Amino acid sequence: MTQQNMVEILQKDFPDYGETLLVLELKKGERDFVSKTLILDKAFTTWTSATDLLAITPAFHSIKKIAFVDADDNVLGVDYAVEDGYLVYDDDRVDHAEGMYYYYPPNTWTANIPTIPEQFHEALTYYVLKKIAVSKGLPQASIYNAEYEKALKEGKKYRNTKNQSSEIRILRPIL
Repeated sequence: MTQQNMVEILQKDFPDYGETLLVLELKKGERDFVSKTLILDKAFTTWTSATDLLAITPAFHSIKKIAFVDADDNVLGVDYAVEDGYLVYDDDRVDHAEGMYYYYPPNTWTANIPTIPEQFHEALTYYVLKKIAVSKGLPQASIYNAEYEKALKEGKKYRNTKNQSSEIRILRPIL
């Protein structure tokens, strides 16, 4: 579903809301959906530097899995922290780290299409409908909220199913 499709759906119920405001709310909805479902993830391999800081990404949300690997391709048990999108650790044996991280969607959509999988685009409209209905004190706010919560549940289920097919090595748990 495109941004324009979603705006048109929203304006059927709330024609007094302009496109710019609705698009901003849709993007807030996507960020909310992603932060609650952790549906967006990426694999990474990052190499060490002299400072022992491994950059992940500015859109970093949280680490899903991680392994620190030495030059002989052995997985090491290494204590680490995440600070401002960097992995910080103190172990000279580490050659590189590999794993998966969750990330937030970008502020702009490619071709005006949300970043999340298409089957969850309708959830963004429920998020906005809920917000508007609550702000206007409308009784259908609870219906929109129930639909959004249902979509969140489906998003988490999708994430869990997708995670089972991960090809990253078995990694140490995140503390």
